[in-house]
Amino acid sequence: MLAPNASHLEDLMVSQTEYIYGLDGSLTQTEKSSIRAIEEAAEIIKNLKPGDNYEASELFNAPVSYWLDLQDYRPLQEIKLVGKPVFIIHGDRDYQVNENEYNKWHSAVEDMINAESILITGLNHMLAYGEEQSTPQEYYQLSEVDSSVIDLMAEFIQEN
Repeated sequence: MLAPNASHLEDLMVSQTEYIYGLDGSLTQTEKSSIRAIEEAAEIIKNLKPGDNYEASELFNAPVSYWLDLQDYRPLQEIKLVGKPVFIIHGDRDYQVNENEYNKWHSAVEDMINAESILITGLNHMLAYGEEQSTPQEYYQLSEVDSSVIDLMAEFIQEN
């Protein structure tokens, strides 16, 4: 699993937006208002019920059915039901699925004999290496998955 989230997507939308808006060290009133609007949409998503009539534009451009489908998904519990070897890789520069998400996965699988999780220094969400603070702009630059990811995956596959 490459940079999987443990939290619900609507919660990640809030934390990602806070991160991006905070890159310059401050939040404008417009940015604060935007964050509040995203938090409100996330709260609506958390409380959706079949038959609710929201437009996709009110729900991060996804229909009610999408969010209802994800409501009961609990990946940290589901992973314990997997009988096959599991390898989870995160990067410590990933602001989309940040280190808190890695910590949740790591705690969930640390007692499993068929699972391993790793946090690799310097990698962003695309598992590309960088030294600067991760920003949305770096995704517009051509990059490759860091060779350490490929090496670790190959080793895990060979051993399992």
